[in-house]
Amino acid sequence: MGKEDILAPRTDFIEVFINGERKGIYNFEEHFEKRLIEYNNRRSGVIIKFSEDLMWDETAHIKDFFPNRIDLYSYQGNRTLDWFYSSNIEPFNAKILEDPVLSIEFEKAKNLLESFRKGSLKTSEVFDTGKLAKYFAVNTIVGSAHPSEWNNIRFYYNPITSLLEPIAYDGGISPEIFEVIEYYLPNCLITNENDCSQKQASWLDLIFRDQIFFEKYMQELEQISQESYLDDLFLELDEEIKKDISILHKDYPFYHFSKEIIYGNPNKIKNRLNPVKSLNAYLQKSLPSENKIVLSIGNIDFFPLKIVNLVYNDSIIFELNQRDKIIQPRASIESVEYQKYEFDVPANFLQKEDFALNLKINYKIFGTENTKSQEVLPWAYVKETFLEEDFIRNESNLTSFAFLKIDEKTKSIIIQKGNWALDKSLIIPPGFSVFFEAGTVINLMNRATILSYSDLQFYGTKAEPIKIISSDGTGQGLTVLNANKISNLKYVIFNNLKNPSKEGWELTGAVTFYESPAILNNVIFNNIKAEDSLNIIRTKFEIKNSNFKNCFSDCFDGDFVNGSIESSLFSNSGNDGIDFSGSFVNIIDTNILNAGDKAISVGEKSNVIIENIEINNSELNKTYICIASKDKSDIFIKNAKISDCEYGFAVYQKKSEFGSASIKGTDINISDVDNNYIVESDSNLLIDDKIILGSKQKVYEMLYGVK
Repeated sequence: MGKEDILAPRTDFIEVFINGERKGIYNFEEHFEKRLIEYNNRRSGVIIKFSEDLMWDETAHIKDFFPNRIDLYSYQGNRTLDWFYSSNIEPFNAKILEDPVLSIEFEKAKNLLESFRKGSLKTSEVFDTGKLAKYFAVNTIVGSAHPSEWNNIRFYYNPITSLLEPIAYDGGISPEIFEVIEYYLPNCLITNENDCSQKQASWLDLIFRDQIFFEKYMQELEQISQESYLDDLFLELDEEIKKDISILHKDYPFYHFSKEIIYGNPNKIKNRLNPVKSLNAYLQKSLPSENKIVLSIGNIDFFPLKIVNLVYNDSIIFELNQRDKIIQPRASIESVEYQKYEFDVPANFLQKEDFALNLKINYKIFGTENTKSQEVLPWAYVKETFLEEDFIRNESNLTSFAFLKIDEKTKSIIIQKGNWALDKSLIIPPGFSVFFEAGTVINLMNRATILSYSDLQFYGTKAEPIKIISSDGTGQGLTVLNANKISNLKYVIFNNLKNPSKEGWELTGAVTFYESPAILNNVIFNNIKAEDSLNIIRTKFEIKNSNFKNCFSDCFDGDFVNGSIESSLFSNSGNDGIDFSGSFVNIIDTNILNAGDKAISVGEKSNVIIENIEINNSELNKTYICIASKDKSDIFIKNAKISDCEYGFAVYQKKSEFGSASIKGTDINISDVDNNYIVESDSNLLIDDKIILGSKQKVYEMLYGVK
């Protein structure tokens, strides 16, 4: 799961001694809280689940009436659906309700999951589709359905995407893969013509009936079933497996770990995805006057199917003239349901004597690539016969803005040059490139924001920069989510903006790029009233020749990023000038002036190289810390001028789940600094070949008075 970027608690085997007495080999597992989230490179947030209390309390209450254990299991099985729909949704830590931010996130997460349970929202609208699909694909390949039961699964609410992500735990390995595949198949698939509301839905039916999610799951299942995938996996895990086995052998010397079960499962998946037959097709009727053939088609398998086309004599192809080509899966222990499908045929084709004897329907198991064929029987079959979205789920509203030129052919959107006032938010769908003409001014008013799922191409000039401003001070900035292409911002000014804050979806950055690569050249951020003037998350970036000034808090915050800052200025920040977490970054030829807390803050296993930097303060108030390295981060500095700080360097551990930190520097010029450095025990500072060993304890508490 970790290889596929799925959240998972850390777990290991350990040999336990208590007061010198050996207690044997134990397995320990991380609990569901913030360290689990942050270790997996996510922002700290809430974890929720369906409560199991009702299920276990009722089982205990009724247990005396079932002396036979099998009868008790049968009773539990019959009540599972009721328990699922009756259970509460709760956080793992009730104390989050005391935190104003986390309590809002919990409310949002709960509402999403509750809306999903009652059918108002689909899987792809509530969950991170890609991660959930990989989660179920991995469970399938190892034959483990247990972790995905409604009472076992847990979810992390990602406050950036406003989506729920699964947390993988409590799994196992089993050869019973056929049972797992069947277990995950929906009894109905939502399509353009079928909403599935008439079908009773279990927890897994609700998950898998979403067409977008199911297609992604099948794609992941096909990919993960390749033998090469498992070869790479075991090569990566080989040392860890050997370590675990060596520990287990201390108590279980005859234990043997076999890869054969997992290696045998891909062939079982391929076998199941290639059944002998998946559908029945009947020539229901022909309509010569309309040049149409009507087929009755029924799915006899439990997979949803997709019609490709109709073929005559293996050569002439007829297309389905209906938009919806999905055939619903067969419901368990029920008769096959048939639907009518119309195909256009050439004039006079129906006059052929043998036309009904040589028809085949081509189809696929939905979400897979392999096309299958089935003969059409030349006789008829008689057939028996939510949604309150929050802002981030609003549909695109491009047509509401007259200054937008939309070219569907080139998939481009051009924002024409002019002064445009937006008193309502603009939502740009995926699949486009958005071009701003030089000299364009966008004035965000009345809490308006711009949310784009497409890349942005801002090509201003020195004489005619592009401006994103807010004359009334309420404009909520710009956000780019999951854009595939690189966004380019050249000669752009962001002024007087706030961060997006919409009905429980709130970001820290006035300008945010999430999993959307970006290049910023000659960009100005001025008078930004947000926790982060610029926030870039989980992507690559470049910042050149740019100016950040008068930032309310952090000028630039990079989380889990890889990139560079060059020839830029950061001045007058209320908190940090530059802040990195879990990142790999180069900072070159850059000045930082008048930072409120730290000029450069590097944490959470980051690696930052700094060359030719100047940090100073022209005002009476000194910057607190010029450069801080913490929590297993490493900073390498060459040629730096540092002045007007209470601490030149701070090297310490803030979070217990990480470790010590280090700073190595050459050609360092320090002046007008109250304390050249503060270094915690086990952390390291090396300046101009002089080793400064850490001797302080609990440096973070000393610096900030926080326990």
